[in-house]
Order: sequence, then C-alpha cells, then structure tokens
Amino acid sequence: MKKMLSRVQTFAGVTRQEIAVVGLLFAGLLIGWLSYSLDDQRESDLNVVQTEIQRILDSVAAAELTTYVGVTPDAEAIAGLAAGDTIVRPEFAFPTPRPKAKPATAIELNTATADELASLPGIGPGIAQRIIEYRTAQPFRRIEDLLRVKGIGKKRFAKLKPFVVVGTSS
Repeated sequence: MKKMLSRVQTFAGVTRQEIAVVGLLFAGLLIGWLSYSLDDQRESDLNVVQTEIQRILDSVAAAELTTYVGVTPDAEAIAGLAAGDTIVRPEFAFPTPRPKAKPATAIELNTATADELASLPGIGPGIAQRIIEYRTAQPFRRIEDLLRVKGIGKKRFAKLKPFVVVGTSS
C-alpha cells in the first residue's frame, strides 16, 4: 500500500494528505450515488406528496371561488351564495376632520386658560401654550398683538378675530 502511495505521489506530485482528501471526497460521492440509485421508494413517495399538495391546492381554489364569488369551479352560479354570502369590501374613505365648535362668547386673551384658547378655530395646544408664554412676558394690549405669536399669521388671525377680546376692546 505504501509503495502504491509513493508511486501516486511521484507521478501526480501530491502529498499524502492531498491523496487522503481526494479519497474521502470520492468515497463520499460513491456512497451518495449508491444510496440515491438504490432508493426505489423515494420516487413513489415524491409522487404521493405531489398528488396530496395538488389536491389541497385544488380544494383551496374551489373554496375561494365558492366562498367569495358565489360560483363553482366551473363558473356556475350557486344561488344561495350568490344571493347573500358574497363578500363586498366597502370603499375606504379618510375620516373627515370635524370643525371645532365656535366659542359662545368672546375669549379674553389675557385671562383665558390653555383649554379655552385651544377651543378657538385654528388653535391647538401648542399655539395656545405660545399665547400664554407671550402674555406672561407682556400682556396683550390689543388683539392685533396675536400676530406677534409664532404660528399665528394673517389668515389664522382673521379666523380668530371675531372670537377674542383684550380687556374691554374688541
């Protein structure tokens, strides 16, 4: 055996470890090929699995057709399903924002709470807080001073003007 290995090494120019690796690979391939070719049952098992999968897929397709559309797989209407069990999805509509209820009386800018200010059209909690911070630094002398609060421009001020007062002036 040693003489044969030395002849192969000399002829191919390889080491003993390389010969061992090639031998193991060859043996593994041989064992795999033998087990594959000797397994007669494998192909019949595969056919059984494929047939079962096809049967399941066919039954799912038939169930989808009759449940959702009200017809058989041959496209014939099923009276009971077509009459009342057909599923119809309603169109999606974005919710429309509800306008704020307008305050019944004018709100005094220098004494209103954050909730009262937030009830004004176009004013949320953030701008209401900015109004309070502004009046803490310096009280409102006239309603036009609202234009100095960040977030209140001419359009927003025009919406607010009928609902706010400063002292006794409006």
